[in-house]
Amino acid sequence: MGEYEDMANAVLAARPEITRSTLESLVGKKVNSVGADCLTNEGAIRLVASDLGVILQDKDGKEASGNGGDVREHVRCGDELCERGLFEEALAAYDRAAVLDPGNAGVHHSRGTALAALGRHLEALDAHDHELESLPTQFPAHPDVARAQVGRGDALRSLGRSKDAISAYEAALGAIPASRSLDHNDDDDADYQRARRLPIFVQALHSCALARLELDDLEGAINDCEGAIERNPGHAPAHRALILALLSLPTGSDRRASDRLLAAADRAIGADPNHALAHVARGDAICALGCHAYALAEYDCAIELDPGNAVAHHSRGTALAALNRHGDALAALDRSLELDPALPGASLDRSRVLSALGRHEDALAACDGALAARPGVRVEHGRRVSDPAGPDSPQFHVARGLALSALGRHDEALLVFERAVKLDHDSGGARKFLAMTLARLGRHKDALEEFRRMDGSRDAHPAALRAVAEECCAEGNLDDALSAYDASVAFRDGDPAAFRAYAMTLQSLGHHEKALAAYDRAIELDPDYAMAHRDRASVLLSLNRRSDALAALDRAVELEPDDAECHACRAHALGALGLHAEAEDARRRAKVVTATPASDAIVGAEAEDTWRVSKNFGLV
Repeated sequence: MGEYEDMANAVLAARPEITRSTLESLVGKKVNSVGADCLTNEGAIRLVASDLGVILQDKDGKEASGNGGDVREHVRCGDELCERGLFEEALAAYDRAAVLDPGNAGVHHSRGTALAALGRHLEALDAHDHELESLPTQFPAHPDVARAQVGRGDALRSLGRSKDAISAYEAALGAIPASRSLDHNDDDDADYQRARRLPIFVQALHSCALARLELDDLEGAINDCEGAIERNPGHAPAHRALILALLSLPTGSDRRASDRLLAAADRAIGADPNHALAHVARGDAICALGCHAYALAEYDCAIELDPGNAVAHHSRGTALAALNRHGDALAALDRSLELDPALPGASLDRSRVLSALGRHEDALAACDGALAARPGVRVEHGRRVSDPAGPDSPQFHVARGLALSALGRHDEALLVFERAVKLDHDSGGARKFLAMTLARLGRHKDALEEFRRMDGSRDAHPAALRAVAEECCAEGNLDDALSAYDASVAFRDGDPAAFRAYAMTLQSLGHHEKALAAYDRAIELDPDYAMAHRDRASVLLSLNRRSDALAALDRAVELEPDDAECHACRAHALGALGLHAEAEDARRRAKVVTATPASDAIVGAEAEDTWRVSKNFGLV
């Protein structure tokens, strides 16, 4: 008889209540569950015998389990089941092996792997603890120890114990060959260097990086990823983790950070061309460099590789918004939220796009949706999930305040912007909007004070300060307007428009010499600034420097020959010089070109009414 028949007869003899047909059925089920190409009838009947509590004996009359044969068969069966995703069945096989050989570290490791796949992480941790206890204590520095510690770290990380996980990973990284002499230089120790290139060592670095990401230790995560990539340049998971870490770093206007992300994305794509998130990272790096149109190609590639990648749709939406394609941006953001309703940042970006489309009530609702984004920081489905823009986020309050401002609800917006500034004192954007809201409410001095607190911030641009100044001018508060323009040119002395606006306010206050100096500075910055030449002429007229005023207007007409206002102002200057024929020609020219209300007012002005004409010169 063959081996199979011997074992079948032994089972039937031990369990007489079982018929041969029942036994054959049980064996068939085992083979079918694993696959005939993976499990033989002989292996299957061994597993059935174990299930039935029958101890098979070899030819010498010894228990077959005594030589580890059944243990290896159970483990092999479990491994095959794991590969097929049948983790419950695999765990049962490993459990049988553990009963037969409770001190087998490899069996405990396999049990931990199956338990982790089933989401039973506390039991997985216990299995890896048993694995570690089963290893020989005389070899604390060994790859098997590293494997056990990595398993423990993975279980701890899944339980949310990231700090403990890092300790486990660091213990794994310390499991280098015990033969390494203490007086050897690590770089010269061949055994040490070989160990550091073992797959388990690379895996430990990668896993440690993920744990550091969850603790927001971005630089530590980057260092671990780069260490793993240095030892195995083709290790795609390490490239993916590096991308996650770099994506989490604020790029802003830092060209080096963007270049770093771009280089990492290129390496990640080289290691795995089908890595969708690497294309997203490459697109983000390109966006950070200001090339949003080029970034769209990367996002489209990511979506083609993974149509269900919510992050790719989100990034595509933000790029489209930067290109002022708000309708397309809204569609992309809607798709991202359809795929992942709690995607951090997507609802907030959708709110901004809705505001840009004039749908401010919808924008407010989208802000409320941002509150539903997932809390915490963790790596999930191949990407880093960061804190959402919620009640403790200044970005959330800024977006909400902008929507309220657009609806004319400035009192409510003020409270929201004040909350944003309180949450982040260094948030220049929040303080800028707070200042502009104060100005809209007539609190100009408070607005200027907020701008002064922004000294050195890139958000304190002249346009925002001019907005405050215009609010002051509209109420006739020229002193405060002058203070705003003072601040405007102080923040950016290379902006000709800021100096022109400053000069106009000085002129309105009767500070003609100072106004002339401001106009001169604007023209110095932009010699072809026609409106500055024209307005400079009005100050020169006020100073009774008529010939200089005519020269300024000649230059303005040369730069803007079709501007009716420039011709009308020139007619006034010619008349003031007694050149009446030339003045009449200039008036006719002003009427030929496209007329404006300002030019009509100036054409009809009396020649001796210098102040009135000077005031009209300031109209834009």
